[in-house]
Amino acid sequence: MCDWVAMNSNKFRADNENSDVYGVILDNWAYINGAVFRKAVKDAGFDDRALLSWLKTNGLILTRGRRFTRGKRINGVNVECVVMKLPVGEDEINIEDYEDLL
Repeated sequence: MCDWVAMNSNKFRADNENSDVYGVILDNWAYINGAVFRKAVKDAGFDDRALLSWLKTNGLILTRGRRFTRGKRINGVNVECVVMKLPVGEDEINIEDYEDLL
C-alpha cells in the first residue's frame, strides 16, 4: 500500500483542484479515504478486512475504538479514512515482512 500511496502522491495534495483527492499525507501518516482504500486493496487482489486487521495488529494504522478508520476533514468535508503509517528513513519495507499476507 505504501507503493500505491507513492504512485498516487499527486492525489494526496489538497491543492489538486483538477483531479480526485484520495486523502492527505501529514507527518508520515497517509489519511486515505476509506472507499478509495478498499477499492485499491481489492484491485490488488487482497481482502480489505484481513489487511486492515493485520495492519492494526502490527501498529501500522491509527484507529478509533474497534473501527479501522478515523474521521479527517479533507477539503472541508469530514471523511472516514484509513490512517496508515508511512516508512521513514531506515524503515525500509521488505517483502519477507509481509509473506503471511500472500
